[in-house]
Amino acid sequence: GAAGAVVSLEAVLARAAERPNLRAATAEIEAARAELALQQALRRPPLTVSGGLRNQSDGARGVVVGASMPLGLRDRNQGGIAIAEAALRNAEARRAILFRRGQAEVRRAWETRTLLSERLAGLERELLVPSARLLRTARVAYAEGEMTLVELLDAADAYRSAREAVADLQAEYLVAAYDLERATGAPLSPTTAQP
Repeated sequence: GAAGAVVSLEAVLARAAERPNLRAATAEIEAARAELALQQALRRPPLTVSGGLRNQSDGARGVVVGASMPLGLRDRNQGGIAIAEAALRNAEARRAILFRRGQAEVRRAWETRTLLSERLAGLERELLVPSARLLRTARVAYAEGEMTLVELLDAADAYRSAREAVADLQAEYLVAAYDLERATGAPLSPTTAQP
């Protein structure tokens, strides 16, 4: 029955946070952070170290060590840093949008599936079970001659109509369960996929 189809909204929202598009957006953020770190490192002028042995004309020898660094007072890679910061903000905003859209999509799919599950349980309880009981009673009554064939056929038609209504709602439920799986980016467990 539909009562076995319980999965919490929190569980599917947590699963949706691991959607492939969100993982890709997170990777873009990490790449943008790495690019920003590189651009920030490039703002410091490179230090050049040199060294060697030196022979004097009088035969003395010595070690020479030197270091040089451009002053770079003007540029300091501000343009590269600004571009990298903008790319990082853009990647973070893109991920936030994807996250909010995904959460909204999951909520809608979960609510639809839950509503259909409840409707299915009610339909089975209020229509299918009573019509099956009526058909069994009608068969016994017909066999004992207490009911006409037309009355038996009416009971059978009521049961068939109830089965069709349940089957139609089960089909809608399965589509809703699929939509929820698609929204979360992961399959539901076998117990939650069945109405």
